[in-house]
Amino acid sequence: MMCCKRFQRKKVVHVTLVILFVCIYKVIYNNSLKIPGIQTRRNSAEESFKLEKITDTKTEAKSLHESLDTVEYIRKDCGKLCETNAIGVPGPYFSQITVPIDCDALFKNEYIDRGHGLSIAPKTIPNHLHTDFTMNNRLNVSLWYFNQAYLGKTAKIAVWTEQLIENYISLAKDNKLEGTYGISETNALRDGLKHAPVGIMNGRVLVIGSEIPWVEACALEAGASEVVTLEYGKIVSKHPKIKTMIPDHFRKSYLNQTLGRFDAIVSFSSIEHSGLGRYGDGLNPWGDIIAIARGWCVTKDEGSLIIGVQYSYEMDHIKFNAGRWYGKIRYPYLATNWKQHYRGHGRQRVHVFTKINVNFTRTLGYYLKKPNPYFPVNNSDKHYSQAHQDKTMYKISQKKNGFFIEMGAYNGQTFSNTLWLERKHNWTGLLIEANPDLCRQIDALKRHAWRLCACISDTLTKTDFIQCGAVGGMASELDNDPIQMIKTKRKISVPCFDMAEVLDQIGVHHIDYFSLDVEGSEMIILESIRNKLISGKIVVNIWSIEYRTWDGKKNILNKSLQKLQNLRIFFKNIGGYVEHSQLNNEPNDNRDGMALDVVFVRT
Repeated sequence: MMCCKRFQRKKVVHVTLVILFVCIYKVIYNNSLKIPGIQTRRNSAEESFKLEKITDTKTEAKSLHESLDTVEYIRKDCGKLCETNAIGVPGPYFSQITVPIDCDALFKNEYIDRGHGLSIAPKTIPNHLHTDFTMNNRLNVSLWYFNQAYLGKTAKIAVWTEQLIENYISLAKDNKLEGTYGISETNALRDGLKHAPVGIMNGRVLVIGSEIPWVEACALEAGASEVVTLEYGKIVSKHPKIKTMIPDHFRKSYLNQTLGRFDAIVSFSSIEHSGLGRYGDGLNPWGDIIAIARGWCVTKDEGSLIIGVQYSYEMDHIKFNAGRWYGKIRYPYLATNWKQHYRGHGRQRVHVFTKINVNFTRTLGYYLKKPNPYFPVNNSDKHYSQAHQDKTMYKISQKKNGFFIEMGAYNGQTFSNTLWLERKHNWTGLLIEANPDLCRQIDALKRHAWRLCACISDTLTKTDFIQCGAVGGMASELDNDPIQMIKTKRKISVPCFDMAEVLDQIGVHHIDYFSLDVEGSEMIILESIRNKLISGKIVVNIWSIEYRTWDGKKNILNKSLQKLQNLRIFFKNIGGYVEHSQLNNEPNDNRDGMALDVVFVRT
């Protein structure tokens, strides 16, 4: 008993010490949390985890928001193609749609090929995109979800060996190639390839979407001389007749003119997934339509399109985010500008088309964008002009709610001679810029002014234009000295319209202020409206015209003086104007030939 009692006392003491130790540790631990600079490892890890979780959530929310915002940029460049409301004509299998396609705009728009930026694929269609995805609620939507982020990663079979593809070709010849969807679907594609009137035999073929090279094998078996595969994931092809590209490479190759053109486009069970986010691609209601339209852009005249997609003629629908099922509603828009040639068989029913070579003549309305609603801004007092053109003009006119024309509008903000007038004094007007890249930047500003993305001429319908930011201009008239500053002389063709026609469309003929800054084309523009100014069909109260010739380092004085003299002669001959002043972006030197702009005022 004594022995037992001793043991119990020791046990009580030990337990008491343990409790005391725990209490002391807890006090120290809690106090450490209150002392700056002292944290336990566990606390730091927990806080880090919480912070990461919050950051991830915010990042995903931001990525989703940005992804959705880009839809508007895509919509603009897609134009009528993505309106999906054009009325077609009867075709053999469904309506035939033809609308203008701006190929350059579709390839320049980098948002089309961006990923959604989320940790998992979107599970539902966002509410404000529902109308676009469902074509104004004409398509039913059900859920069938996949999260298979793939864009920019490595493909399922990262290396396509020559032996693998040759084996596939042999199996296809024996009607035994399983492919991805079974022998019957493989043979349905092979049947479609045989019915393509041109493009496959001895042709250069673009395959859109392919995880394993069974479609490529079918194309080679049908006689293709070269196959280029466009796929989200990175693939290395060891076969001498097959090359691979990811979307960004494809887009850039088109823009730098190294892609070349194709005799035929082939796609099987791929297009219907585009723009649904399943494979990491950004949400895009028209991802499928744009993919085929880009194919149209890179196909030779009378080339072929062979395509197999999920088919449901009487009931088009979307199983989000698995894919789309095509029928009489959406298939006509998917096949825009392709003539229906053959309808085959299979669950993903193969159709064959030939390219419609339509020379779309775009009218003025296509290039002329209406003003955005006026909205107040916090920095309405901020000036953007280089040499106080806006302030000088307002000092002369003292007018609110006026109308301007700014030709050579650049991006609508940098160096703008009219933005302050618009925001501070409620002006509106017309911004003219021939560079389509800069037009997109103008549109992003949502200015309360018309925007014309074209050149002005009374004789030309189009002209060559050198793209180079603020010093770009008409190739035929661009000053040689500014050209020395241009590293990349990218030349594009731009449409031209008569100024009187443009103003007729807007319904304005009295201009309070005309800002002219066109890098050497000033006299061409002025001569194109000379007779309208003399007759009074166009009336301009105040002009500011840039005349200084700059080579990037210095003013070329003799050329600047010659330009100034030409302008003075022009306004003297048409009559009714006096030279008001010259404006410089460098202080205290407004001498002839040294200033930036000259100002003429109607008497």
